[in-house]
Amino acid sequence: MDKLQTEQAVRREAIRRHLAGESRRDICADLGQSRRWFDKWRAEFEQDPRIDFADRSRAPHHSPHQIPDEVVRAVVSVRKTFEAAATLETKYGLIGPRTIQARLETLGILPPSLATIQRILQTHGLTHPIGNSSDSAYYPWPIAWEVNAIHATDIIPRHIRGGEKSRTFIRLTTTAMRSRCPSISPNRVRSCASIS
Repeated sequence: MDKLQTEQAVRREAIRRHLAGESRRDICADLGQSRRWFDKWRAEFEQDPRIDFADRSRAPHHSPHQIPDEVVRAVVSVRKTFEAAATLETKYGLIGPRTIQARLETLGILPPSLATIQRILQTHGLTHPIGNSSDSAYYPWPIAWEVNAIHATDIIPRHIRGGEKSRTFIRLTTTAMRSRCPSISPNRVRSCASIS
């Protein structure tokens, strides 16, 4: 017998030959299938003679971990509100998953994980890859006339709790305005006034 094109055709051929009176052993030997395979498809055919012999989906009928539609709508709504920047509160705020998660908590909605929020945003086309907004970053006045003439510095405190007392680290991010070359230096300090 020539090689059949699809698994469905092989199953159909096995049942056709069985109905024609051929033995199970001969059918399985000719088709290169096991007796267990044959018994499975014969039982399927006997249960429903109109069977199409297609594989059945093994996906669960119910997904207990699926995010409710209300939560998805809330995530999308909060993100769009933050992006619109219509109020003073949202004009200069962050719009990422961590901010959305915090906002959902204040609204009394049990928030999904950060990764799930990110997936929801990607699914709805609400993510913006880094560098997509413009060709170059905007650096306001003053304009540096030579290298190392002017630096911009961000001071970012991090509080680490645990043990007997909490510790504060300050991360200084300094950018040379002419070369746009960043420099990051973490410092363990007791107060912001001790930063040199």
